[in-house]
Amino acid sequence: MSKTVFIIKWIIIGLFVTLLLDSCKCSGPSIFHREKWVECSTCDGTGTLIARCRDCNGTGHVICDECDGEGGEECIMCWGKGKRECGVCLGQGRERCSQCSGTGIDSWGDRCSQCYGTGYEECVSCNGSGFNRCSFCFGTGSETCYQCEGTGEVECDDCNGYGKVRAECWDCDGQGGRME
Repeated sequence: MSKTVFIIKWIIIGLFVTLLLDSCKCSGPSIFHREKWVECSTCDGTGTLIARCRDCNGTGHVICDECDGEGGEECIMCWGKGKRECGVCLGQGRERCSQCSGTGIDSWGDRCSQCYGTGYEECVSCNGSGFNRCSFCFGTGSETCYQCEGTGEVECDDCNGYGKVRAECWDCDGQGGRME
């Protein structure tokens, strides 16, 4: 092969390659076109989005499971009644008369003036009711929920109280972009 034919052959090949590359730029992808990574515009290439938490609806708090949002629970000492049986008279509302020791007769043999001969007098601790105000719940019948501290709500576990969570980008399926 002569030198001239060889040069002409390479010039033709060069022109052919140049035409192919130019057509690649103008008409879109071809066999010579290289794909390139394009970042997702929705997530700015991170693959994740900050979204409102579905569990707490963006508030950061959910209803307390322990008290069902009430903020309090039934008092364990009085079972929610707010009062407890009197420890002095054991719920009777009366106790043995202190003057006649429960006999109903005084030291002179007469009917006791303190208890009118019954042998019992009204309990001074509970004023004859048989019950005293519960000292644990102070008569309310409920105690503050230990979990929510009386608010009825606790911090959302999914978002740790922020109201927002990271979620996979729906446009790029969490990839951050795509090849084009």
